[in-house]
Amino acid sequence: ARAEKFPELEFVPAYILSATPAVKETLKKELEAGIFTERGGYLVYEDRGRGGLYPVRAAKPGTLEVFVMSQCPFGVAAENSLLAAQKAGRLPAGLKLEVHYIGEATKDDKGAWVFNSLHGQPEWEENARQLYIAAKFPDRLDAYLLERNKDVKNEDWKKAAAAAGLKAQAVESGLEEGKLLLAADFAATAKLGVSSSPSFILDGKRLVAGLGELAKVPGFEKIPLSAQPDGAACSK
Repeated sequence: ARAEKFPELEFVPAYILSATPAVKETLKKELEAGIFTERGGYLVYEDRGRGGLYPVRAAKPGTLEVFVMSQCPFGVAAENSLLAAQKAGRLPAGLKLEVHYIGEATKDDKGAWVFNSLHGQPEWEENARQLYIAAKFPDRLDAYLLERNKDVKNEDWKKAAAAAGLKAQAVESGLEEGKLLLAADFAATAKLGVSSSPSFILDGKRLVAGLGELAKVPGFEKIPLSAQPDGAACSK
């Protein structure tokens, strides 16, 4: 088939097959599960489980988007490594770090948000808390993360807030706004197909899975790596 007939791809690498009756029958289960989608006479599978590119996504120059679960030990270690590298001047000059979260948000029959996170309710509540701090007190976020990540499963997040110069009441009052931020963040992450913590998108275009792989990217070679196995991650 001619190249211009291929559907527009949101991610590469991708696998494209002609949507003949025989192929559709062979991939019936994969189509039902949404693994393959039918577009313009083709069956398309975009392999977002590994590194790749988002060719039609808007560029975000000088930005590293960090996708984690806030209680995933591998995600926490990645955040700590990046913050340490940034403090030591070991990241590209002017690089902006954006933290995003992996999970699911739906609404119940009354229209209230229902969240699902791999490590349970304490995790999605922490996600929402961090998003609210990032939105309202951005200059305090790094300090909060570094302190909170020392023992993120400890329910006493207020100690980390105090260490970062935040008033607990100011953070608590933003719970409902934090939930709205989290619902939008979960939806954006899901649309990108990111399900493994930690994952990274560089400059809005390049997906990198795992801190070890990020350290192979020019400009990121000096990131301190933890003793955790390369490629270790929490997956949704």
